[in-house]
Amino acid sequence: MHLNDAKIAMMHMLDQLISNGLDERFARANPRLPHSLTLLTVGWLFPMLDYVMTGDERVGRVHKQFLNQILANDLTVSELNDADRALRQKNVPFDPNVLPAFLLIAERLQPGFCEGVYPCLDTLIQAATAWDGEKTLEDIDRTEQVLAPIRRHFRLDSLTTSTSAPAASETASQKVPGEALRELESLIGLDSVKREVRNSSNFARYMLNRRENDLPVAPTSMHMVFTGNPGTGKTTVARLVADIYRDVGLLRKGHLVETDRSKLVAQYLGQTPVQVREVVESALGGVLFIDEAYSLVVDRSSGDYGKEAVDTLLKMMEDHRDDLIVIVAGYTEEMQEFIRVNPGLQSRFTRYIHFDDYSGPELMKIFLRLCDQHELKLQADALNKSAQAIKTIWDKRGEHFGNAREVRTFFEKVMQLHANRLSHVTNPTREQLCTLTAADIPT
Repeated sequence: MHLNDAKIAMMHMLDQLISNGLDERFARANPRLPHSLTLLTVGWLFPMLDYVMTGDERVGRVHKQFLNQILANDLTVSELNDADRALRQKNVPFDPNVLPAFLLIAERLQPGFCEGVYPCLDTLIQAATAWDGEKTLEDIDRTEQVLAPIRRHFRLDSLTTSTSAPAASETASQKVPGEALRELESLIGLDSVKREVRNSSNFARYMLNRRENDLPVAPTSMHMVFTGNPGTGKTTVARLVADIYRDVGLLRKGHLVETDRSKLVAQYLGQTPVQVREVVESALGGVLFIDEAYSLVVDRSSGDYGKEAVDTLLKMMEDHRDDLIVIVAGYTEEMQEFIRVNPGLQSRFTRYIHFDDYSGPELMKIFLRLCDQHELKLQADALNKSAQAIKTIWDKRGEHFGNAREVRTFFEKVMQLHANRLSHVTNPTREQLCTLTAADIPT
């Protein structure tokens, strides 16, 4: 989220109050009030920004540094301070649950106003919380504390993506900024993975902030190697990495393109570079995720074009180094061998994240989450039987254990048994459709 986006969002929001005549209409209707609608707006924005940026309801300084930087000379420091003093009462903390007066008034004067300016407000807050170079979970929570009451009151919950103000740089958001980081933290297990992704996100934001402030930026590779068994969440985390990198401004789109050997390596001479270029070009602005990447070079015979695919991939990674992140994934030992095959791979893939197998209790949590997502509740005997069944699955795991895939297969069997049992009921009730008994749990 760049400061220019924040500046455009701020000025567009104030412009909507002035150019549409709302400020003038409010002043005419309320001649005895000392504050204009614009001052009501900034009088709420300033303490709100202090709150989301610091978590302190009473701080009165941080927002000025931020606003002075994004507004440059559009408003003088004196004007900012006058507006700040206009409504701020000493020792009165900011309350995110109190709806801003300027939105209530503007919506009454012009129905639909809030829907139009909400993306601007969202953009401004997201830029403010990322301004110091690190957006924490606490920042995200405070942002939601401010924005959620506004969405609820003005029925804006359909605005599930964060869009920039008009003329701001395009970000092609698929998620509200911060949502991907929150989703990452909600994943079961994967503590070390979460830590490494946070580290990479913080480093990316740090480097971008240095660049924006004209400071030296060392050449750095952000490409990643994911290692571990199937079903440990590698693809899910790759998708979230794409969203997170878009949120911090490293990627302009943040989409994920999944591929494998079958889509990269052709059967005939000269076709492989074409296929690789097509796949890579479709991923520009986002993340290219290559599953089982070691299979590209598993056959080193003269008739195999896997090496050609790797060479073409490396060339395109270099050509588009500022517009592409590549994540290669697969079994641990095989991926280590894959990286050693080519010095170019070793120099470009320097970030390794290992995905451990889930523990037995974590697999049970995954099963219970699947049940919850499908609105299925387990009777006590069904809960005990499923816990024992999943423990058995975990105890019998092999070297290449399928982890969450095993749980999903188990869940499908549960649903099949549930369906079989209810097939004898002419018109099953909602309660019956949502209740699992011991008979529905496979042994």
